[in-house]
Amino acid sequence: MSTLVALAGGSRATASTANSFILLVLARTSFKLVGGLFIASLVLATANPSIQKNALASAERLATRAFPITESITSITHEVDFPKKEFPDTNLPIGERKLVQEGRRGQIQNRVRTLSFQGKEFTKDVLETKTLEPRPLIVAFGTKRLYQKVNTPEGEINYWGKLRMYSTSYDSHCKGCNETTSIGLKAGFGVVAVDPKVIPLKTKLYIPGYGFAVAGDTGSSIKGDKIDLGFDDVKKGWWSARFTDVYLLSE
Repeated sequence: MSTLVALAGGSRATASTANSFILLVLARTSFKLVGGLFIASLVLATANPSIQKNALASAERLATRAFPITESITSITHEVDFPKKEFPDTNLPIGERKLVQEGRRGQIQNRVRTLSFQGKEFTKDVLETKTLEPRPLIVAFGTKRLYQKVNTPEGEINYWGKLRMYSTSYDSHCKGCNETTSIGLKAGFGVVAVDPKVIPLKTKLYIPGYGFAVAGDTGSSIKGDKIDLGFDDVKKGWWSARFTDVYLLSE
């Protein structure tokens, strides 16, 4: 088999075709036909390139008639998720976001040639590949401080930013928690866990329905626009998971 491939001109496509037919013949044909193909391989070994090409084409037609080999060309498309990019915008107030560019998925399109024998695939080759690059989703987020006032049940407060966040509750007995927070405060009511990339630690806060607090803790599951409200005993707490406004207070 390797002799036939090596003497067939060195073409990768030709060698692949020859290999496929020889393997099928050896596995499926009679001794007489195998012998005939062996003699044909000796002819190819001494013939010039043009004779080799014609002999190989004849062998392929003969094998195709004797053993039905099905060829199919298909297109296979794989989608690629688009990345998300965010950047700060000093003209947008804190808590606001602006869509800059819609995201679009990319595609990888493969044109595939498949050969099958008796209903079973035995070779599959990628003939052509086309790529459509994904377009990233781009979002701007605000960093501009707007100093404002708002009336609350606890009185008027001054704030420089307002965020809409998903809030949960916890206490020092939760898994991975202890009596001291990540910045050394005593865990309990009035101390909340935040993502420092969203709310700087030690920032004073006001959460309607909860009250005044300080960003004094972090958590592995508290990422992005999430906040975890501290309680001395969460079983006696009244807070249910919900979306709420969080006011970042002025000093």
